[in-house]
Amino acid sequence: MKNQFDEKMSLMTDEQLKDVLDKKDDYQAEAVIAAKNEIKLREKISNQISSGNFIGISDTELLNYANKKDVLPYSIIASLTEEAKRRNLIEENNDQNNDQTGTNEEYSDNSTISSFLNILGVILYILGIIGAIYLFVNLSKSGWSGKFDEDKLPQALIISALFLIYNVMFGLICQGISKLLNK
Repeated sequence: MKNQFDEKMSLMTDEQLKDVLDKKDDYQAEAVIAAKNEIKLREKISNQISSGNFIGISDTELLNYANKKDVLPYSIIASLTEEAKRRNLIEENNDQNNDQTGTNEEYSDNSTISSFLNILGVILYILGIIGAIYLFVNLSKSGWSGKFDEDKLPQALIISALFLIYNVMFGLICQGISKLLNK
């Protein structure tokens, strides 16, 4: 029996579906049922694909899920597309092969950029901590004597705290962008 929310839930990511289940009191009962059904269907398809078993997946289901590039992981989309080609449901020509190669290269580029941004974020955290300590120690000293000047302590603390906050903020931004690219 077709649920009015089936189509909407099929367009959601796994994370969005889990949010619906976690906050089921905020949704209509039919929406929660549709989310559960969609998760079960995706698990079934994912298990079948990982075992190389496409028996039981209709041509319509295969094409529907092969076209959900924004919802399903790339590896599942690639397997579904290959099976659709094997069943002669989609044509295999040079234009489609170029499109598929472009998608694969884009996925690889995103992964590389994501890794770089993640590492850059960690480096910014470390530099922020080391730099803040260095600034505090050197700005709070009086001249070449190396003695701490109590009048300079508040200024040194503010400047080193701002330096730390700046680096941590940009580290978080780098790691946030990294996570977005991985999706």
